[in-house]
Amino acid sequence: MITRFTMLLVTIVLMFLSDKSDLSKSGRHARIIYAMLMLPVLYLGIVFVTELRWPNLDELLRYLFSGPVKVILASLNATQ
Repeated sequence: MITRFTMLLVTIVLMFLSDKSDLSKSGRHARIIYAMLMLPVLYLGIVFVTELRWPNLDELLRYLFSGPVKVILASLNATQ
């Protein structure tokens, strides 16, 4: 677990250091988007380090969007 945590920490720190100059020049909206893009990284990192049986991102997306996708597909098939 310590090895996995260390690798996650190193990866995140290196990502932040490589993007630091661009983030300092960017506006508020770009920083918000960057933070939102880092959320899945942090989530998957926590799942990886702690070896929890939480859903992976594809399972979460399937759960969230399967209902709306079925409605859209049904409406598209109804017009044929």
